[in-house]
Amino acid sequence: LGDVYKRQVWERGRGIVMDDGSLLCLEGFITDVTERFMAEESLRASRELFQSVFNGTPIMMCVVDRGRTVVRGNRAFRETTGWPDPESESNLACGVLGCVNAGDDPRGCGYGPACGDCSLFNAIEGTFADGRERAGIERMLTIERKGRREDVYLLASSTLLPPEGGDLLLLCLQDISDRALAEQSLVRAMTRFSLLSSTSGELLETSDPRGLISSLCARVM
Repeated sequence: LGDVYKRQVWERGRGIVMDDGSLLCLEGFITDVTERFMAEESLRASRELFQSVFNGTPIMMCVVDRGRTVVRGNRAFRETTGWPDPESESNLACGVLGCVNAGDDPRGCGYGPACGDCSLFNAIEGTFADGRERAGIERMLTIERKGRREDVYLLASSTLLPPEGGDLLLLCLQDISDRALAEQSLVRAMTRFSLLSSTSGELLETSDPRGLISSLCARVM
């Protein structure tokens, strides 16, 4: 016996009857749809994998269209932003995040006087314009949720879906507020130390983790 293959086929048939109504024969058509079936199965598996990764990642991810309307959000995005909000009149990108600048114009996010300088807004617009991915975008947003305002620092990236000429965009957002605040605190501390070093009448020394002196201020005579 030769090799045995399984094929996926599409069948259509009909009966041919005689003038007296009796069945003369059956006529059928069979089309081999194996390749289409396999392609659909591959697409289904890819979608399931994407859905698993999309919802499982702790980073906020959302899909926006060319009008910057959020059309889909993963679990982290929904839990952080409360999207979709039935009381909200707009689903435009940064407005969904709670950016206070989105309220500066009745049309919402992207139309306020501060929006033109927003690196997050420009990343979205730029990716749609030229198809190039943007990554490492840092942006501080003043957001308002449930009547409370706070500054949130975000690290963002934008990727076109599909990569060639897509009409959707995947926006990834990571809250780096703790890191940003720690960096600001370190800068302030180093500034104070530098000022103290330059005015102190005492001998000041700082060392790196290896115990090597990294700075030294001699006593002011």
